[in-house]
Parts: sequence; C-alpha cells; structure tokens
Amino acid sequence: MSPVAPLLGRLDPNEAAWWELARLPGLGQSLARRIVAYRDAAREAYGDPVVFPDLESLTAVRGLGRRKVATVSRFLRFATEASAPHPLRSDAAGER
Repeated sequence: MSPVAPLLGRLDPNEAAWWELARLPGLGQSLARRIVAYRDAAREAYGDPVVFPDLESLTAVRGLGRRKVATVSRFLRFATEASAPHPLRSDAAGER
C-alpha cells in the first residue's frame, strides 16, 4: 500500500498501525511510531485497551500538541468516550 494512497474512513488511534497513522497530514513516520509505542507501553502498564479515549488524550504523546492533534482530528475516530480521568494524563489527578 502506498503511503500517499487515500484513507478509507477514519482511523482509531487505539487500533491503527503506525504506517496507517503516518499517512495522516503532518504526522509522518516518527510521530506515528511514537503514538504506537506510547499506546503499547500504556497497555502493558495499565492493561486498558483504550489508551486514547478522545482527542485530548493524544497530547500525552511527545511531539503531539493541541495544534497538531487538531490538524489530524478529522481523520480520527474514537470507539468510546472516557467516563473517568485517564490515568496517563497529567491533569487526571487534579480533576473533579
């Protein structure tokens, strides 16, 4: 599959392979691999298959700020919405 081939539908960052994420505008190989590495490490540490419940949770990945996440948001989908603070977000402890 060519990296410039059009996307067929939206990607779930909890399931997509790095090479699928790399096709999103502005991400590239390095950030895509970082997303997958973060996701795999979080699953190993916490056992939760949903590491990224929403767009904001992607900003926990080094190099992904709000601006970059906003750029790729139209290409992403999320299977569930978080009902509780995510354990990997730095602001999770202070929310109530």
